[in-house]
Amino acid sequence: MSRGWWLAKRVAFAVFAMYLVLTVMFFLVAFFPDLPGSMGEAMMDSGPPDGSPRDSDTPLTERYVTWLVKYTTLDWSYGSGGPMAGESTTTKVWNALKLTLTYLLPALGVAYVVGLLVGLHAALRHDTLADRAGRLLAYVGFAIPSFFLAIMVLYTLLSQIGWLYPYFDPERDVWSAYNIQRLVAPSAVVAVGMVAVQIRHVRSESVKYVNEDFVKLVRAQGASTWSVGRHIARNAATNLVSLFVSDLLGVVLLSVIAVEVVFDLPGFGNLLLEAASDRDPELVMGVTVVTVAVGIGGNLLQDVVARSFDPRIGSEGE
Repeated sequence: MSRGWWLAKRVAFAVFAMYLVLTVMFFLVAFFPDLPGSMGEAMMDSGPPDGSPRDSDTPLTERYVTWLVKYTTLDWSYGSGGPMAGESTTTKVWNALKLTLTYLLPALGVAYVVGLLVGLHAALRHDTLADRAGRLLAYVGFAIPSFFLAIMVLYTLLSQIGWLYPYFDPERDVWSAYNIQRLVAPSAVVAVGMVAVQIRHVRSESVKYVNEDFVKLVRAQGASTWSVGRHIARNAATNLVSLFVSDLLGVVLLSVIAVEVVFDLPGFGNLLLEAASDRDPELVMGVTVVTVAVGIGGNLLQDVVARSFDPRIGSEGE
């Protein structure tokens, strides 16, 4: 099977999975009973607009098609919270996601690179002082809760350094110099937790290859430690990417929520809490779609990376 055809099949499967989730969400919104006092109940009382999932005057198939078209075109409104909040659900979700990605992506990049280097260094010096130091660093970093670390960082900024107002200013642009400076601390907090996780993953996966024949051959040829580590990382890449992706919706999501609550950031984590506390069905659907899309996209990335490092995956006759 050619790489292009294989990739096309994987992308098509990811798109199908996304629309399958949207289908399930549609039927839940259309037929699941509202919780008392929820905004969905208020929407029903006020009479939803034509084409909304609960509009009994519109045929079910037409409502379903309208739902798919709206979510495909990123128009995530069907009559609940947009006008009341002063902005559409799509705008709310995008602004929150933009803020979160601004500090999250650098943190993930730093965590992956530092975790890879420290984890490989520890694996190549198995059972030495360097190895034990790397494991200790990973255990300590993983054991410290994100919210505790965030509170300590915030206390240091306020009381020790004298940075009297380290909070994000929603009146300014996310990428303004003022707000970028205020996002350094949240980014560092998330990076610390992810570095610890990555060190553990990289070390545990790399140790498996330290005594393999290909590593002994590379060492016998006089290769540098960097070259040996590169060969090990290439062979462990598939499992490392799988583990990294699996952490995105677990460790990262919890870290984002904790950090944004402590630093009072109007990002995606706080929006998740707002959607849950307000029981706003429109907002719940919006944040759910983004979370599912990240999960499906991460799995697609995992498959692509696995195929890139191991061409046998997806080949004919497999």
